[in-house]
Amino acid sequence: MLLMTLGLSAMGIGAVLASDTAEVTVYPTTRASALAGTAYTYQVRLSTLLGKGAPHETTEPYPGVGTDKTWAWEVVITYDPAVIDVTTDPYRDSATPTKDWFNFFHKYVWNTDFGEWEDLGPYGNFFAGVSDDTKGEVAATCTLTEDIPSMVLPVDDMGEKTFAQAGLHLGDKYDLPWSDNIKGAIYTFDYFILYNFKITPLVNIGPAPAPVAGTKLHISVASFFQYDKVTKYTVNAFDATIGTVVVPEFPLGLAPVIMLAPMIPILYIWRMRKKRVR
Repeated sequence: MLLMTLGLSAMGIGAVLASDTAEVTVYPTTRASALAGTAYTYQVRLSTLLGKGAPHETTEPYPGVGTDKTWAWEVVITYDPAVIDVTTDPYRDSATPTKDWFNFFHKYVWNTDFGEWEDLGPYGNFFAGVSDDTKGEVAATCTLTEDIPSMVLPVDDMGEKTFAQAGLHLGDKYDLPWSDNIKGAIYTFDYFILYNFKITPLVNIGPAPAPVAGTKLHISVASFFQYDKVTKYTVNAFDATIGTVVVPEFPLGLAPVIMLAPMIPILYIWRMRKKRVR
């Protein structure tokens, strides 16, 4: 829904780099039950753990190569609109801004008059989110709106880079947002929050005798675009479940058809022989 809003759909899709992976999760991942008419808050999280975060290229020549790190992201979640309403569209959590990925990366400048670092705020970025209870879909996207790699890192009056986020960058240039193995170095949590939204069940969900035994919030799209705005890297997505979600052995009721499949050749031969006898 949102790619067209931002014009990302016109960028096309480049090669997927299988070695660069990120883990995106709908949180809480499980909920034993949910009551009709009660609002529940969900988060879409990006991991900051080693091997599970958005990649950080450490061997690039500066001012930066064309395809690395993250320029934009989009995550779309589908749900059963007969069971769930999305009662609050995707939003950033103003109460915990340090967990907001694209707003976490800030620009700094050394103020020679006062002899101190000034925080100029986050990189320019745009966020949007929508939901559709007819289709059963909720989505959000965020993209940078300024050319970060062209900016030079500031130094203080001792010729040092000692500002708060100096450890996020390499060489002499600001870096695009990344999250892989960022926890422990300069970040506290093992996740960033991409967006929040709220749901309200239309019926009770959970163990019998609840009308619905279980349902799922399914990540149908998780796209992370690199700096060239075309290439995407691999994302591992983890859904959230409410109650007990029963996965049918054969989708769309195919079990009877599959059971009868071995009989088809026999029925065909029997019918042909019957015709010859006549």
